Amino acid sequence: MWGRRHVATLAKRGTAAQPSSMTGDGSPAVEARGARKAFGGFVALQGVDLAIAAGEFFTLLGPSGCGKTTLLRLIAGFEGPTEGSIHIAGQDVTADPPHRRPVNTVFQSYALFPHLSVFDNVAFGLRMLGRGDVDARTAAMLDLVALSDFAQRKPAQLSGGQQQRVALARALAPDPQVLLLDEPLSALDLKLRRQMQRELKRLQGETGITFVFVTHDQEEALTMSDRIAVMEAGRILQVGTPRAVYDEPATRFVAGFIGESNVLAGSVRDGIADLPGGRVPVAAPDGPVQVAIRPERVRLVASGTDGALGATLAQAVYHGTDLTAHLVLPDGTEVAARLPADAEPGAPGSAHGLAFDPGDLRVLAD
Repeated sequence: MWGRRHVATLAKRGTAAQPSSMTGDGSPAVEARGARKAFGGFVALQGVDLAIAAGEFFTLLGPSGCGKTTLLRLIAGFEGPTEGSIHIAGQDVTADPPHRRPVNTVFQSYALFPHLSVFDNVAFGLRMLGRGDVDARTAAMLDLVALSDFAQRKPAQLSGGQQQRVALARALAPDPQVLLLDEPLSALDLKLRRQMQRELKRLQGETGITFVFVTHDQEEALTMSDRIAVMEAGRILQVGTPRAVYDEPATRFVAGFIGESNVLAGSVRDGIADLPGGRVPVAAPDGPVQVAIRPERVRLVASGTDGALGATLAQAVYHGTDLTAHLVLPDGTEVAARLPADAEPGAPGSAHGLAFDPGDLRVLAD
């Protein structure tokens, strides 16, 4: 567990324990307005508009090459937009170099100085800024990340998780308004990564600093974020809370990228969707439709049950905590149903009905 003495330090320097939704003048902490970035003929960002509130833990989520790191680099000032602008706390910083922006960055590689001690790594930026409280501030940051006892060690003498904490302490030491984190947990093993997810969220909540976090890991995004922006092909497809993005995906890509989802295609007439294996009510206009249903929302009922879709069991996979039944609809569409661990769906080839509450169906935009 990380140190607690930093709470008094934060209070003395005026950092709010509970972040507000906006900066003092009502502006978002970070704002991209029509941000487009092209590298030659390749367009990495396609006119992104985004506002991040002060004190948010905000995550840019998407697959490799979707533009999330490019957007982070535009906020940091490492790249300039081809078109559009970047604003921090209401100020247009588009033309400002990185060192003139009130942001700091934690890189995927941590970028620690191998020849310097932990203390000197954290103090480095403070000394470059000419701060008069270098020793006290450095000590407070090491206490914040529970590394006070490791102050004189070199980075090579630390574990991966400890090195990440040094990188965080160094980035937080100058008291930035915004902390940018570029997939900082990707090099850690699964157990340590999950531990650091909880610690990062706790740190952000206690300092009140705006965190902008980049990841391709859906679990990380759902675990830590106040809001998530799902990106694909240089565009933001959906922004919302983890629960909203998971429960109410706007597009087929979001439904498939955030967790597992069954996507069914059919047609609607008078509020009834004609889907493979049966007909169900759906709130959508007449015409072609795609709907998504999460596996945990699907129930197995007897074949021929009214309002259920007819399906055939292909395989049942036991996971310990639960069981996933993989079924096939008459047109060949595969559907997954997540069931209790003690469920007995029968042998492959057995007939079932797939039931769900109509409210759990999500109509997709594409």
